[in-house]
Amino acid sequence: MKTVMYLLRHAAAEGTDARANPPLSRLGVRQAEATRDFLAIRPIDGCYCSPLLRAYQTALIVAAPHGLVPQPLDALTEGEPGESAVAVHARAATALDELLAAHAGESVLVVGHDLLNRVYLAGLMGFPSWSGTGSARPSVRSTRRSTCKASSRRDQRRSGRRT
Repeated sequence: MKTVMYLLRHAAAEGTDARANPPLSRLGVRQAEATRDFLAIRPIDGCYCSPLLRAYQTALIVAAPHGLVPQPLDALTEGEPGESAVAVHARAATALDELLAAHAGESVLVVGHDLLNRVYLAGLMGFPSWSGTGSARPSVRSTRRSTCKASSRRDQRRSGRRT
């Protein structure tokens, strides 16, 4: 039997300050419920999440049809300011690889955060800057800033505004 991991980012949270550990917004609850409905017919044998509230609430909603209670893991928290993507990758890869080994032949649900999920997946695909084998090693702060700038420029183009 194959091993399956459903790797999710938490649903939308209230406010914009992630450091305040906000709960899910109404939109986030609806997102989690839609994901729950999609995964309800699929077997899930274990559920793990970041200990941050938005990830735990997402996992709780999605895992409910399976009768599972999410198990928070500190290794699944989002990156701290100044923590390199390589360090986040090492932490994520260790934790997720251990979960895959512990659930060999089963399906497991993991709810984490954007950067954590991205660097883990990039490492699996062999992207060197995320897996620690290349020279480009952005920090969490610079990665978030780049993402925000790119999103801002995209939003401005869509609305017709120029900077």
